[in-house]
Amino acid sequence: MTPVNEPVDSPWSGSGSGTTAEVSDGSIVPAVFTYDNSGFAASGSWQFETTAAAAGTHTLLWDYTANHAFSQVSASLDAFIERSGTTVSTISLVNFGPEFRQGGFTFSGTETFVVQQNDVYGFRISGSHNDSTPHLFGTLTVGQE
Repeated sequence: MTPVNEPVDSPWSGSGSGTTAEVSDGSIVPAVFTYDNSGFAASGSWQFETTAAAAGTHTLLWDYTANHAFSQVSASLDAFIERSGTTVSTISLVNFGPEFRQGGFTFSGTETFVVQQNDVYGFRISGSHNDSTPHLFGTLTVGQE
């Protein structure tokens, strides 16, 4: 499932371990976030978020593709909503490992966020490996259904 080419609440911003980038903040095309922790550490965590411009229901398509090396690979992707700095909702979308994974992985789905104006909502990613290969990178693409 590929997110459609429509804007969502924007701007989206990302942060976390290693090198991160918002390839697109979602203002014109789907929001796209990349992370690369390769060479920094064998684990990391990241957050990709936006602020609700208005109260309502936002159904988002997401596509998460990553490579966290091969040995003892783990990854998680959670959807969250924060209200006034407090997390009010967390839903696990991806959670696996540690396990052997050759060639990376891809997951996709749809998540519905019921937000109030000024809620911060988005996705939290974490991952790790126990491998001499220093791969730990990924891309999360978010679009509106």
